[in-house]
Amino acid sequence: MKQVVSPVISNDEIMPGGYLMWLDCPQIASVAVPGQFVMVLCRRRDGDVPLLRRPLSVHRVNGGRLALLYAVVGQGTQWLAERKTGDGIDILGPLGNNFTINVDSKKLLLVAGGMGIAPTVALADYAIDRGYITTLLIGCGSASYMYPAGQLDRAVSVGLNVVVATEDGSMGRKGMVTAALADLSPAADQIYACGPLPMYRAISGDIDMLGGKPTQVCLEQMMGCGWGVCYGCTVETENGLQKVCQDGPVFDIKDVLWNSVVDPVVGRI
Repeated sequence: MKQVVSPVISNDEIMPGGYLMWLDCPQIASVAVPGQFVMVLCRRRDGDVPLLRRPLSVHRVNGGRLALLYAVVGQGTQWLAERKTGDGIDILGPLGNNFTINVDSKKLLLVAGGMGIAPTVALADYAIDRGYITTLLIGCGSASYMYPAGQLDRAVSVGLNVVVATEDGSMGRKGMVTAALADLSPAADQIYACGPLPMYRAISGDIDMLGGKPTQVCLEQMMGCGWGVCYGCTVETENGLQKVCQDGPVFDIKDVLWNSVVDPVVGRI
């Protein structure tokens, strides 16, 4: 874990309310792996609001550059969206555990609901570069909020299969991403999912949807510190209380007691 001030390379709105920030950050980019996150100070270092850092997933790594994908949901992320090229961003990381691939797995299914695309793209890049047969299923409300296809051009050119589902049918398959998941899961050896809490509850409550395949999820929770000191992100699991920042954010979907998990959207800043 390192704390660094990294200059902004670019910071662009690539979908409504969703920003892609690239940072020159070799200290963290060189060791970060898919599933991990960083804690970002969303204020001037001599400022006073907001006090706490914001957890953001590792979205992509390219050499010494680190990409963060985030939605503007409050004053902290609004401050981040206003940063310009050359501005310094104070970040701490990489933190948390990571996605793992079983030794006998060859075909991977990655499922991203909404802003769950943030950590999923890092895993897609990693899997494709290592020769796994990889399908990325992306779901959102409508085409207007879809992750831009151009961001995946390189991965698609080397074999990534992208399937799109929108609730209103304006792009790709019509319906919830979970319906498409049920159709695609039989062909996968392992499944990885990241999305809103209702998606996790729907998946965990339907054995047929996953086809009995081992499934890892990347869990989002409000965090105070990011490295296990404050216990503010604890969730109930089959193994007792665990901290999302330290024991996660990646969990086996069967381990989490989903009815006890509080939706992190409530109280976001």
